Amino acid sequence: MQRRTDEGREVPDEGHAVDVGVPLVIDADTTVAHASLLISALLAHLKSSPLGLFQIPVWLFGGRCHLERKLVEAGVCAHLVLPLEPGLAAFAARSAAEGRAVHLQGTQRSPLLHEVASRQSLIEGLTVDAARMNGHAQGEPAVLTNGASSILDYAAARGGIVEVERRPMRAAVPGTTGEGREAARVTMRLPGPSVLHELAKGMRLHQCVKNLIVFVPVILGGRLTDLGEVADALVAFLALSLVASGTYLVNDVWDAADDRKHWSKRDRPVASGRLSVAAALGAALPIIALGLLLGAFVSAQTAIMLLVYLAVTMAYTMHVKTVPFVDGVVLAGLFTIRLGIGAVAADVPPSPWLFVFSMFLFASLSYAKRHTEIAKVIERRDKAINGRGYRAVDAPMVLTVGLASGIGAVMIMVLYIVEEAFRNSFYGSTVWLWGFPPLVFFFIVRVWLVSVRGEMSDDPVAFAIKDRPCLALLGLLSICFGFAWLG
Repeated sequence: MQRRTDEGREVPDEGHAVDVGVPLVIDADTTVAHASLLISALLAHLKSSPLGLFQIPVWLFGGRCHLERKLVEAGVCAHLVLPLEPGLAAFAARSAAEGRAVHLQGTQRSPLLHEVASRQSLIEGLTVDAARMNGHAQGEPAVLTNGASSILDYAAARGGIVEVERRPMRAAVPGTTGEGREAARVTMRLPGPSVLHELAKGMRLHQCVKNLIVFVPVILGGRLTDLGEVADALVAFLALSLVASGTYLVNDVWDAADDRKHWSKRDRPVASGRLSVAAALGAALPIIALGLLLGAFVSAQTAIMLLVYLAVTMAYTMHVKTVPFVDGVVLAGLFTIRLGIGAVAADVPPSPWLFVFSMFLFASLSYAKRHTEIAKVIERRDKAINGRGYRAVDAPMVLTVGLASGIGAVMIMVLYIVEEAFRNSFYGSTVWLWGFPPLVFFFIVRVWLVSVRGEMSDDPVAFAIKDRPCLALLGLLSICFGFAWLG
């Protein structure tokens, strides 16, 4: 069984051997993602104090060192972890667990790094090598020791790979001699994760299936035979997928501290440390921009709808998701905006019935997600969900509101069939539409039954596209629609 550090990282029980008594020195200049640490500190300050948006530019005038001191004084370090490559972090944690002294050493005087390192239980101290700062004895470690060991292991990153070298100890304490020193030699290599692979995971490409609902207005509007409108909807789908993927990366950066405490989200690329904050944001911004440009290629209205989607998503990420029950409505709104993007992209007249049905249905699924998370909290005997406004005692109310929203979606479907579908000449045989309400009902009941039983994954939509009963119900819905359309 693998152990974990306080930050949630796994500590391998097997693998590279460690030598008890031999200090481990980590080169902070090459192994610590300094840019990611600073960005994380800035975001942590903004998260706790939105007015920091006006403080940070003032602090920056004093230079980076002054900015870092102010961030330390603001207390952001309590939410930060040392941004080391996961393989090195796990090796360092195992080394400390085996009784080895673990030190950080670098040439950068960073108040932020010093404070964060001092809060890590496995790091005994951080030293600044003045000799290396002046260009002398580069790469040679300088760590104060009691002279118990004449050698040390020195970890530094070169070309994306962390190399651990066995090196002689430089005399730093009177009485330490240089006898028996050996030349530095590489004892192990710790390859880092693939940035592109982790970016792809962080973008959650599998979630693009949610964006397929942009085609729903085209289908329900009877425009599947219009290749031009289908093509516009396809480009809108690609544009929305890019914008959504970019916002997932931003969300993971913003929520990294809370995700590290979550039973499943702690394994996300940013939260686990496999993807640096700087790399995630560096990719997210151009990805979002490309999505907006694609939307503008379809039409100005499509680009505007994408901007609305982006604004609502950012509002949800930064604050709304901490407000109980409002979060579910906003998530449902995001799905409904997806429908709106499809409608404007294909120039299909929007259906109020469809939008209202979407709000009720996806609100129910959103509350099913929250109910699942609350059930996990109760199982783990916690009191609240990190980064959310729900508490364990809210479970019955979330269940009630979620089921009521689902039943509301069924009622909207019935009213649509009675009030409008029979008058719409698009359908060849409207009688087949009566298959929709019971199938939607059973779909909602299935999702909530699995959630109440504690068998739901974190995302009901992701669950539904893998669950056989849900897929069967969706298949029957498609058959009913096909017969209604073809008559």
